[in-house]
Amino acid sequence: MLSWAIALVVVAQAPAEQQLERARTCFSALDFSCASETLAGLREKLAALSPELVREILVLDIEVMLSTERWNDAQHALVELLQREPGFVPKAGAWPPEWEAVLAKARRRAPDPIAPEVLEIIAPPASLRRQPIAVQARIRDNVGVRDAKLRLIDPAKTIPMATTDGLLFEATIPAESTDQARVAFEIHARDETGNEATPLASSVALSEEDVAVTSRWWFWTLVGAAAVAAIGVGVGAGTASDDSGIVEARISWPTR
Repeated sequence: MLSWAIALVVVAQAPAEQQLERARTCFSALDFSCASETLAGLREKLAALSPELVREILVLDIEVMLSTERWNDAQHALVELLQREPGFVPKAGAWPPEWEAVLAKARRRAPDPIAPEVLEIIAPPASLRRQPIAVQARIRDNVGVRDAKLRLIDPAKTIPMATTDGLLFEATIPAESTDQARVAFEIHARDETGNEATPLASSVALSEEDVAVTSRWWFWTLVGAAAVAAIGVGVGAGTASDDSGIVEARISWPTR
């Protein structure tokens, strides 16, 4: 039974491809009536054609509608296409702004079951306490990411993320939120139809800022003790050696 179905598809495919090529030729010659009539005949055969050929027919039919400014018909046809292929986008630069606007309206009407995905968080594994931390996240969606947010766990705080290309999002954790041993956070995202991504979590270890050894309290304590010891050694040496007056003292202190 399956072999018969495949055979029927193959038989229908050949003349359909020829008709589609004829419709393309008409469209290129700006003979939109010819293209529309040819595509109308093809639409009646969609059930017997391959998904790839169906897509080409639907897209060309929509482009004919858009070219003849049949905006409502094009919007309905785009909703049908988006139900079949939620991630549909025309070739870059192929559609003028007026056509893109109709597509945007159709997206708002078409159901979109696909949620955005937070692919990656880019942040330093460690940082200094009481210092701001820059965080980036790569997020993708079949329709488009409406907004992304960085949510701190403790203390709770939500920070909007900015983007210039719709893929890489950026935010900065403020210094007042990094006065602890570790700062934990999640990246949240939502697409144009309201679907929410599964949050992706991460954290950054925090440590005290490096301090110069000369500012440590024990440094000057050791210096003082060493100086007292050196004076004692010098007095003893002065009574038992020559009068050069040279006293050598070596000082060492613990490191961090």
